Amino acid sequence: MKNTGETISIRLKELRETKGLSLQDVADLAGASKAHVWDIERGKSQNPTINLAVAIANALGVSLDYLTGLSSVQPNFHPEALRIATEIDALLRNRK
Repeated sequence: MKNTGETISIRLKELRETKGLSLQDVADLAGASKAHVWDIERGKSQNPTINLAVAIANALGVSLDYLTGLSSVQPNFHPEALRIATEIDALLRNRK
């Protein structure tokens, strides 16, 4: 059984390649450095912060559950659509 860090590494690489994104594309979309994304993809950094993991999931258009292996259901959202939906959800949840 793979640990969460290994699953993130595998899924990050698979999703990035399937979507035709470069490491720099993912880094830019996630607000991270290319080197850090590369380290995560290679399994050198197996404990990204939750904020970075969420940002990577959003950049790849998948849920955090899918990226971390908690779910095997891969949603197929355009990354920008997922980002917008996430922002709207946060606004609605913070509404008093």
